[in-house]
Amino acid sequence: MALPALSALEIPLPAIEEQRRIAAILDQADVIRAKRRQILTHLDALAQSTFHAMFGAPEAWPSRWPMGTIGDMAESVQYGTSAKAGDHGKWPILRMGNVTDSGRLDLADLKYIEFEPGDVPKYTVRRGDLLFNRTNSKEKVGKTAVVDTDEPLALAGYLVRVRLKPEHRPEFVSAYMTSTHGIAVRRRLAKVAVNQANINATEMRGINIAHPPMELQEEFARRVTSVSDHRARVIRALAADDELFASLQSRAFRGEL
Repeated sequence: MALPALSALEIPLPAIEEQRRIAAILDQADVIRAKRRQILTHLDALAQSTFHAMFGAPEAWPSRWPMGTIGDMAESVQYGTSAKAGDHGKWPILRMGNVTDSGRLDLADLKYIEFEPGDVPKYTVRRGDLLFNRTNSKEKVGKTAVVDTDEPLALAGYLVRVRLKPEHRPEFVSAYMTSTHGIAVRRRLAKVAVNQANINATEMRGINIAHPPMELQEEFARRVTSVSDHRARVIRALAADDELFASLQSRAFRGEL
């Protein structure tokens, strides 16, 4: 559309008092959304705060806790499948983008894959599995998350599935890997080549970590679960807030607000 024609368009223009009233309603709705996002930010930081409060600084662990490696904790370590995923298939498949920087699973963007029956146990996950991202940028490689769902999910090749022995909790290991100290260890281990970095399963197994009492790990896991449940409720409320804001905008433009 030419500029003169655009300039000639007539639009309904409410009185200034009505414009201010509509703006005030929309501003109030937007403030509620902003506050919920702030709550999410605080909840994301709470897990790490709890981790440090319960276990102390990792630099001081050797004088406080028995030490070992992630490999000592592991019952099994398994790479994901290298088979190509697509938009259709029986199994939703987790890729490196589904593991967030803050150590959570994000199931918003999934591809799908088919398996032969014999490959299902090898390339799928279950609740309590620890996922390790072995290939990514240097800043993101080594990020981890704990599977906290019973949904059937497969595992892509850039992820490693770690199943821990019963006396260890994946929430503790994941929180360490997401901590400032854990991130520094990841970056030291990362081998960079052509815009990608890699930490293989053997190197991951060799990472030093405290082995605090199981009771303490269990208590930490309970607290992390509580935070996650609260976070899920806030996300649902935020989604409702977003729908309300969009509805208010639509009604405002139709002159129905």
